[in-house]
Amino acid sequence: MSAGIRILSFIVGYFGLVLFQVLVLNRLDLSFYINPYIYLFSILVLPFRMQHWVLMLVAFVSGLLMDAFSGTAGLHAASLVFLAFVRPHWINVITPKGGYEAEDRPSIRAQGFSWFLLYSIVLVFLHHFFYFFLEVFSLTSAFSTLGKTLLSTIVSTILIVLMAYLFSRERKRA
Repeated sequence: MSAGIRILSFIVGYFGLVLFQVLVLNRLDLSFYINPYIYLFSILVLPFRMQHWVLMLVAFVSGLLMDAFSGTAGLHAASLVFLAFVRPHWINVITPKGGYEAEDRPSIRAQGFSWFLLYSIVLVFLHHFFYFFLEVFSLTSAFSTLGKTLLSTIVSTILIVLMAYLFSRERKRA
């Protein structure tokens, strides 16, 4: 697949995620404590060896787009940039001995369910923690914010893993 087609595919997929997030998930009234955010799936599945500054730029633009649709004045941009900052470090921690190919990207089928679950749940938790604490910007409601972070992380991760199964075309390596 050429670079242009991959970029176009990413843009179309990301707009689809944002629309689903804004038109469906943001309108669901699950609970005060459950706010699933799946738009970060697009950042989670970018190639492993993407240059860090490009990853941060993509996250910033993606977060600004989400903020524009959500009216959240930079919360999504800041938390998605934080996710993009932490992602390469977390990938280094969980990289297998053989490493990854240059064009590899995180995938439930390529790396396996356990790896993808660990990869995504930690990054989703960090994103949500950063987002919800920025949202309240106070430690007075730390326990409710932590509860919101945990429950939203669980629901978001379940949805992200389901999306990983649905949109993955790769085969698991032997």
